[in-house]
Amino acid sequence: MFGGVGSIIPAVVMSSTENPKTKEAPRRRGGRLRHLREQAAGFWARVTEGLALEELWRQFRAEAHASYGLYSREVDWAAVASEPNWKQPFKIARGLFLALLMKLSPPRRVFLLLALLLTLLPILGIPGGWHSLAIVALLLLLAVELADRVTMKRDLEIAREIQRWLVPARPPEVSGADIAFATRPANTVAGDYYDWRLNKPDGS
Repeated sequence: MFGGVGSIIPAVVMSSTENPKTKEAPRRRGGRLRHLREQAAGFWARVTEGLALEELWRQFRAEAHASYGLYSREVDWAAVASEPNWKQPFKIARGLFLALLMKLSPPRRVFLLLALLLTLLPILGIPGGWHSLAIVALLLLLAVELADRVTMKRDLEIAREIQRWLVPARPPEVSGADIAFATRPANTVAGDYYDWRLNKPDGS
């Protein structure tokens, strides 16, 4: 009889000591998930700068259209039109790729071709982690291009500020004339930062 009671007591003690742990584990998992969600939300807000998906898609479409216009100018459309219909998409893709390739500097052209070649090696049955190397190579090329773009953008912003400083803060006072002026760069910087036009009394 006592043996039966003694065998029950340890079981009761063990269950009472395990209950806080079993309750605490889901609480910790919930805290970690909440922390991860907050980090993901902060990262997404930082990447998108608070823009909605519709606005992001609209800007991407505008940038893609502008890029296509830039590269399509290099395509020989007359040669494309002379090809059979089934060949024309391949001719266009080749022309756009060559236009993109020639926008790069010669070392980067070679680097891009090598990266694309690495992506083809597994297709050709050559074993190895070529896809990983290709991704790293493309990311490195992207990083170099972005660094150039950021540097150029910073230089253009400096040039824009210099042009803004060259414009007088107030129009000069000339007897018998009312002078007013305004300046707005076409994109980042302008060409002739100052020009003039004489308006006659009759408005012409």
